[in-house]
Amino acid sequence: MKTLVLSMISIAATIAAIAAMTACTSEGDPIDNIDNGQPVEIQLNAGVVTTKAAITSNADGKLSADLANVHFYRIDGADPNWGTATPSSFKGTILAADKKISITEKQYYPANGDKTTIAGLFVGETANTTPSITNGVINVNITGSEDILCATPVDLGNRKTPTATPLGFNHLLTQFKFIVKIDKESITEAISNISINVKNANTSANVTLSDGSIGTWSTPNTITGPTGLEATADGQPSTASNGIMLEPNLPSITLVIKGNGLPEEGLEATIQGSDTNKFEQGKAYDITLTFKAREVTGTATVAEWETGTATGGDVI
Repeated sequence: MKTLVLSMISIAATIAAIAAMTACTSEGDPIDNIDNGQPVEIQLNAGVVTTKAAITSNADGKLSADLANVHFYRIDGADPNWGTATPSSFKGTILAADKKISITEKQYYPANGDKTTIAGLFVGETANTTPSITNGVINVNITGSEDILCATPVDLGNRKTPTATPLGFNHLLTQFKFIVKIDKESITEAISNISINVKNANTSANVTLSDGSIGTWSTPNTITGPTGLEATADGQPSTASNGIMLEPNLPSITLVIKGNGLPEEGLEATIQGSDTNKFEQGKAYDITLTFKAREVTGTATVAEWETGTATGGDVI
């Protein structure tokens, strides 16, 4: 069994409200602006960001890079129903420098005093178009490279009594990284150009904003994993590959492994889940594959964020 890096992501977004300058007045005291019935802008600021998965941050909770294309969903009203209402949407970027959120289109509290409730979703930095929502459910598709985060709805108050309730983004998928090595007993020569794919991996699911859950997985397919790995002749483990994101809480994953010196059709390895017999949501696992004569031994370990129980699988 080898190293499995596990990762729980949580991005805390703090939301505050201040008065906005209107065309006929200069910017003044926020309380005066509210009393005068002028629009109150909703400004978002990211709080502490604690994550070491695909999206990285430092010990102080600052992102290592701006997080673009974060999608927000908004419902105004006294009793918002996220299962039936049709929310409006807007986009923002969490800035690494100061953890503020730059919003593409400014948002204001309703003039009639209704409260505002906002939820958030991140489905990848290239996802420029806000995913559509039907009865509070959003369909998402993954190829292995998407890191999906969701923040359940929070009540931000109204224009006269705005609140600073944090939006907490949670990591919905499971991350896998791969390490390769030879046993240096039955095999003494390097195995190069190793590629790893995940067999029969579900690629489509639904995210429910009201509780931040992901489920109804479907559309199994082969997900392409890392390529170009090398198990060197000295028997030392390789550097961990880049991570891929898969459906959470799987009891096992089946890998198809190819490389120079391996059978042309490749080898299969089934790796069993190591935490309560599954690969848990919000964790990142390092899977170490050890090549032996006529077989590959796979092990999984969870490290860094939590302590997990290692597991392994053999392929002959």
